[in-house]
Amino acid sequence: MRNKIIRVLIIILIVCLAYINCYKTAINFEYTFKVNKTDNDFLKSIKYHVLTESFSESQGKFVKHQDVYFVYPYKLRVDTFSESKTIEIYNNEKHFYYDDVTNKIRVKQAFPPKEPYVVEIAKKVMDVVNSGRYEFFGYEERNNLKIEVLGIKNSIDQNNYMHKIWIAQINGILLPIKEEYFINGQVVEKSEYTYEIVNENIEKDIFEIDSLPKVEVVNDGYLAKHFETIEEARKYLNFKEVLPQNYIPIYISVSPPSTNPCLTVVYLINNKRIILSEWVGKMNFNPNAKMGNIDVLIIENSSMVFIKWVKDNIVYEICGEKQSFSDIIRIAEEITKAKFILQGE
Repeated sequence: MRNKIIRVLIIILIVCLAYINCYKTAINFEYTFKVNKTDNDFLKSIKYHVLTESFSESQGKFVKHQDVYFVYPYKLRVDTFSESKTIEIYNNEKHFYYDDVTNKIRVKQAFPPKEPYVVEIAKKVMDVVNSGRYEFFGYEERNNLKIEVLGIKNSIDQNNYMHKIWIAQINGILLPIKEEYFINGQVVEKSEYTYEIVNENIEKDIFEIDSLPKVEVVNDGYLAKHFETIEEARKYLNFKEVLPQNYIPIYISVSPPSTNPCLTVVYLINNKRIILSEWVGKMNFNPNAKMGNIDVLIIENSSMVFIKWVKDNIVYEICGEKQSFSDIIRIAEEITKAKFILQGE
């Protein structure tokens, strides 16, 4: 009996020690990340290579290599090698895109990037750690780096998803070393990151159009920036937008240049797309309708209808299919707080 009691006490002691050890590890992990978040240095430059492998039952294995270069502020270059070769360069408010299929360079106006993708990953990791919605897998040592491993799990439509991340500090910057995405325990995509330069000098010529192949250059308009919320889009606007309150957008974007950005919001009403655009400007037109005291122009063709007006130096334009005319008018009335009046009524 006495021996049995001793064995039980030993088992309890082992369990307690294991629990304490796991607790200390978890606390140390969370503490480390919070310290890193506070002390994380400012990223001035980076050059890295990322190898991405995707897996699917229908298409098999797909491999992609990317070389990424970034210099603060506003310069980013991504060379992608897969079945074809593409090069993207953001240089201030210019976006250069080359691909070896068309063998052309397309130039667009674009908002400059604030940071490369690896920094976005690190920020998302911080948000997850601070919320406590993660599973800690421990530490690894590689190339004199102390790597911390965690997983983020979700269950959607009876499927289990996990994003597993290996992360470490390099020259004071928190960066991902490896990522794996799982669906129901099977790896569907994994990426490995190799860093060559972190906060060291990078030659600026790599971001110039002259660094691309000597081929035809095509001016190709602008590259809109997409957003999940109007609050995020608002940071890129130089005016106060006015939106209808009774409709939820399915798409939000802002088009450059930064000196005169255009906000575009898309709504889906009665299974029809209605597009609202707003920007600072003027418009000379002969009105054929009114919103209260505001002059309005309505343009129709065989399938589409456009309604435009100017208020407080902001141009408003709403367009959609002719079947959506009544919904377009309701959105316009909600924005202007005025009643629509067709000319001649």
